Amino acid sequence: MLKSSAAPCVLVACLLMQFGGEAFAQTGQIQSQVESRTSEAEAADAITSSDSPDKKEKKYLVVPVPIVDPTIGNGLALAGLYTFAPDGDAEAAPMQRRSTIAVAAGYTNTDSWMVGGGLKLYLDDDRYRAKLGGGYGNLNLKWYGTSSDSIFFDNPADFRTRGWLVDGNVEKRLAENFYLGVSGRYLRPEASAKIPIDVLPELQLAFSLAAIGLIGEYDTRDNTWYPESGARGIVNFLSYLEALSSDREFASLDATFAYYAKLADSLVLAGQARVATVGDNTPFFMLSTVNLRGFPTGQYMDRTVTQIQAELRWEAWRRLGAVFFAGTGVAAESLDKWGDADRAYGYGAGLRYRVSEVDRMNVGLDVATGSTNDFTVYFRIGEAF
Repeated sequence: MLKSSAAPCVLVACLLMQFGGEAFAQTGQIQSQVESRTSEAEAADAITSSDSPDKKEKKYLVVPVPIVDPTIGNGLALAGLYTFAPDGDAEAAPMQRRSTIAVAAGYTNTDSWMVGGGLKLYLDDDRYRAKLGGGYGNLNLKWYGTSSDSIFFDNPADFRTRGWLVDGNVEKRLAENFYLGVSGRYLRPEASAKIPIDVLPELQLAFSLAAIGLIGEYDTRDNTWYPESGARGIVNFLSYLEALSSDREFASLDATFAYYAKLADSLVLAGQARVATVGDNTPFFMLSTVNLRGFPTGQYMDRTVTQIQAELRWEAWRRLGAVFFAGTGVAAESLDKWGDADRAYGYGAGLRYRVSEVDRMNVGLDVATGSTNDFTVYFRIGEAF
């Protein structure tokens, strides 16, 4: 991929048309960031109180959660949640899952902020699973272009995306370890971008995106937070339809599969593969992005993404541990153009501290670098996958 600098000789009209759509692609970050904060709120239950012998007790928690993320910067989130045991026999439910209602708000040093909430229910001894979340985000990001247009890779454009979303699904266990259900999503984001060329004005965009689809899940993990064996696969297909008041019609597919193997008493090898793609008629509003540690999310994005990553997890001493990880991925306009696209890669190491022996949950700090030669730092609750 040629990484040339932006120059005034670029055709203004063509660039406006293309960037006008592509800059909007990272509005999906609103969803990912709001979901991250509510997921951290759910994790706080295990951090603060999962060692309690009473698995059926109800818990109310308010906890601060650090944000260390190269995409939106560093800051702090405040999370509040209410957790309770699933109905039926809580001890019989797989991995003793607890239902959660969570709210969270966060702010970072890039003047990005988000508020959100959600619920996750495990019903009838985990025969049914329901998830609903929503929120509002105002994020200041960078636009790096796509593999088919690299003009912004070394000269990223500043842009702000803001808006609200609602996302949810309902699944039923059809067979042992296998769930199938219906998913839906509605986003109403706005974006304003400043292209790094003096002759071009600031762009402002607004859209409504509504989708319905299917979600399937296969889960044989022996533990939710720190699996040592088993596998988990998730396939989520969404169709954005004008009949649902969506401004554009297109389809998206995102599929992941992770496998876990215990190599020794203190060593676990974890691997994950992912494929994400959007249909031929998809506008550049919701592109696929390579999601690996080592560079900001959104630095490698296009219509189709494939990636793999692996991690060696070591329980070193008492509650202390370490991880060593690496991954690679490709973002391309189509399958036949993968050979012309740059390979993204990232690798690094991190430290872990076991905050809950009952749930086998860790908190940790990862340091990574990769194909852009920049160092990135991540704070996390639980593992990367």
